[in-house]
Order: sequence, then C-alpha cells, then structure tokens
Amino acid sequence: MPEVKIVEMETGKKYYLENEIYTPVEKESLFEKDGGTYSLVGDFLIPNEFLEEEQQIDIGKWGRMRLEYIKSNKKALYTALFLDGDLIPKMAEFNKSCEQMQETMTSQMMEKRQITEELKKKDQMLWVQEMNNIKDIIEEYITREMIYN
Repeated sequence: MPEVKIVEMETGKKYYLENEIYTPVEKESLFEKDGGTYSLVGDFLIPNEFLEEEQQIDIGKWGRMRLEYIKSNKKALYTALFLDGDLIPKMAEFNKSCEQMQETMTSQMMEKRQITEELKKKDQMLWVQEMNNIKDIIEEYITREMIYN
C-alpha cells in the first residue's frame, strides 16, 4: 500500500504526496476543484494535465536515454525544455535523428566491410556476427557522441 504524506511547500500550501503525485489539501482553483494534481519538476509543481498530453508521443529508445541523461545531469536544460513544452517533442525529434544516423552508418559500414546478401546466403553465421558488430559499434558511438554530449 503506497504511503500518503502531507508536505508543505515554501509557499505554505499543503499537499498530499503519493507516488510522486501532489494533490492539494485545500482546493483553491477550478483545476484543483476538478481533481487536478501536480508533479514536481525541478523546483516547480507542474499540472499533470500537461504531462499527460506529452506522454502520448513515443520518444523511442534514444529519446528515452537522452531524457534520462539531461534529467540527471543537465537539470537547467531539462527544466527549460519542460516549461516551454518542448521536452517530449524534442526527445522524439532527437530519437528520429539518431535512428536516421544509425541507418546511414549501418549501410556505410556494410558497404565498407563488404557485408552483402550474397554473404548472408553463403555464410549466415559470419553475416550475423558482422551485423552484430556493426550494431554494437554504432550504438556505442551514438550513446557516446549524441546521448552524453
């Protein structure tokens, strides 16, 4: 059973806190009277209705990795993107760029290493091994140069 605590913010307003969701003890605005809740982002309480709209967009593997990185290591950037409403769309765009880079690099490396459909038919195990090597190299590159940069 989740624990419900009452927390008081610097403004003096009290909230029930359960599973990182803040519900006002005294409901003052129409939003709060309609059951509105908040989440703490940085030092700000943000209405969850904004969060729910953004969570509809799939940000993919690379977008999730970048989001976790900036959330943990670049708090000012995270907060600015979030407050502008650009966080999730930017992460989706970032993911798309990384996927395109991955496709381009894969085809370039396949050509350079002469990994063809003919090789796949002739020596399937070698083809799989080479493709896995390419995948690992590219993922390491994207992680190092795009995610953590």
